[in-house]
Amino acid sequence: MEELKKLIDVLDRKGKSSATALLNYADPTNLETRLFQLTQTDTGIDETELIGKLYGRSAKLGAFRMLKSRVKRKLYNQLFFLDTENEKIIDKLASIEIRCRKLLYQAEVLRMMQEADLAEQILIKTVALASESQLVKYEIDALEQLRMHYAERKFDRRLFEECVSKLERLYEVYEIEKKVEAIYFEIRFDIKLGVEASHKFLGKLELLIKDLEEYWAGSKSSLVFRRYHQLKMIYYEVSGDFNAHILYLKDAFHIYSSGKIHPLYFSVPFNKYLLVFSYLRAKNYKDGLSEAEDLKAKLETGSVNWYAHLENYFLLAVHSQDYQLSGKLLVEALTNKYFDDNFTFAQEKWILYYEFLHYITGFTLSTKINRKLKHTFQDKKGFNVWSLILDFVLVLEKNQPDLLQREIDRVRKFISKYLVATEDARTRLFLKLLLVAGREPLDAKSCKRKGKYLFNKLQQTPTVGIAYAETEIVPFEHLWAIILHKMEGKQG
Repeated sequence: MEELKKLIDVLDRKGKSSATALLNYADPTNLETRLFQLTQTDTGIDETELIGKLYGRSAKLGAFRMLKSRVKRKLYNQLFFLDTENEKIIDKLASIEIRCRKLLYQAEVLRMMQEADLAEQILIKTVALASESQLVKYEIDALEQLRMHYAERKFDRRLFEECVSKLERLYEVYEIEKKVEAIYFEIRFDIKLGVEASHKFLGKLELLIKDLEEYWAGSKSSLVFRRYHQLKMIYYEVSGDFNAHILYLKDAFHIYSSGKIHPLYFSVPFNKYLLVFSYLRAKNYKDGLSEAEDLKAKLETGSVNWYAHLENYFLLAVHSQDYQLSGKLLVEALTNKYFDDNFTFAQEKWILYYEFLHYITGFTLSTKINRKLKHTFQDKKGFNVWSLILDFVLVLEKNQPDLLQREIDRVRKFISKYLVATEDARTRLFLKLLLVAGREPLDAKSCKRKGKYLFNKLQQTPTVGIAYAETEIVPFEHLWAIILHKMEGKQG
């Protein structure tokens, strides 16, 4: 009760402007409220129209600018009251960081207002929160303010020395964290320069990962582990060594389960998602499907994470040639009530998956879906390739010579324009196989014979890391066999 009384007294004596710091939504006659409501309900309104509706004439430009400035200031004040503890809106660790910042701000204000006792109580709470969450930076900030308080006002030697001792230990960890942050963001910048730059920096990345591993071993900081873990993910993304990635992730789960990593710095569902994806790329379908089914049951049906995971699960089923399971997963994805909430690009991918399964097995949905979605995939080495392949195989199946010649020309131009890099080898080889099929659409034996060299090269060409290309919707080797099988069926 004493703390409450003190706060009321502080605000009564020193917080006179706080009553006008926020918008009064309950007063529709207030110009500030009216400006807010007009802007909110009519996003296309311009300043001239606003001035007319607020003042009745256009001669109030100066008054309007002052009004707009006041409203913006009050709206910025209201950022302090956003629901930053809602985990559906914001990551839990980020939420705790914001809470620490708010507490530190409150303590700083109270200290400046000569309310050191109230500030001390807040700082003690901040230290506890930051320590429990391993937020070293904020723990240091709070302890530094407490050190000042103990040295200048409270004169408690025991508390002062405890504070100094904690700071000495934390400074060592924080110095390591700052080094690690600098390394991490330098690599992130290099990676963003493009795939070629990423490849050049692969050797550098290996050395830096070793450094981070040593920093983590020395500091036991979960933040350091998180950056080390993130750089390992980048390394496997670029190198494409998915078997090693699987072993590493299993080791990371073991480290986490032994209590060496704070739960705020290691997301089990996300890392399980990565594990499922690596099983897919490593062609370990048995373990991948088992992990995928287990993770699916733990995700909120229809959520963004659920759809992202379901995509990997579907691809695992297709790659393992379990088309019955593939169809079941497609039904779940396309008929879910939240399907239309996905971005157009994501919806179009699922339609593309549906079209391929329909081509392979004749699978159809009993319910109508929006098949008119038409999104141009921007990545010429990603889903644009699969859109091109789908158009080709459907025309090939119908055996329409004029349309087939058009598709042959499209594929030739696509190969020469977009598939010139070393990492494009598998896609380039498969599209050349399509050209073989396009030249003799009714002779499966001849296509198989003439495409044998290309097919053998395709089998010998490994898939590249995910930094270079999307996962094949259907393994090219499987799709070529399906095309030949369909051609044989027509001949029979």
